[in-house]
This record gives sequence, structure tokens and C-alpha cells, in this order.
Amino acid sequence: MASKLPVIKANTTQENIDKMKVIAEKNKRSMAKELELIVEKHIKEYEKEHGEITLKSSKKIWNEQMELIKNPTKGILKKSLNNGNRFGDALGREVVEKIKGKQETENQPLD
Repeated sequence: MASKLPVIKANTTQENIDKMKVIAEKNKRSMAKELELIVEKHIKEYEKEHGEITLKSSKKIWNEQMELIKNPTKGILKKSLNNGNRFGDALGREVVEKIKGKQETENQPLD
């Protein structure tokens, strides 16, 4: 049966893959379950040394992003909008200058 869990992809050597297959077989696990166990052990070791990792819920992240969209005068979105406006203004000035230059050229009398 296919799992509905998220997937992690990793690039590694064939030797590492072959050795992991041997370890998984000896432990009577699938490669996926063996790797999941390794990841969980690594996380526990990391948290033991550095403290528990706290994650924001998807709902909290969504709400924060929606707040930024509704009120773009706060945070990084404000900076992004300001940069976008400055870029748009600069591009607009450049287009106007090119149009003016073209009109001046078109209005010059022919010899």
C-alpha cells in the first residue's frame, strides 16, 4: 500500500544505498522504515544537544501569510513592494526617455 507521508529525496552514492539495504534487511525493515528511524534518531540527538525544535503549525503560518497580504505595510512584504515600486518607476522613466528620444528623432527635418 502506498504511503501518504511526505517524501524526502536525497542524492547519495550507490555504495551507501547498497549498505543501507543490507542494514534494513538485517533489521527486518524496509529501506524507507530504516531511513525514517535514522532521521528520528538524528533529530532526538540534535534536540538533546541544542534543545527542542518547535515548529509553527501550518494554520499559524497560513494566518501570518494572509495577514501580510492583507496588511502589506508590515514586514518583508512592505520591503518587497517598495522594491517593486522603485523598479517599476525606474522602468517607466526609462521607457519615457526612449519614447522622447524617438519622437525627437522623428520630428527632425530631412535634408
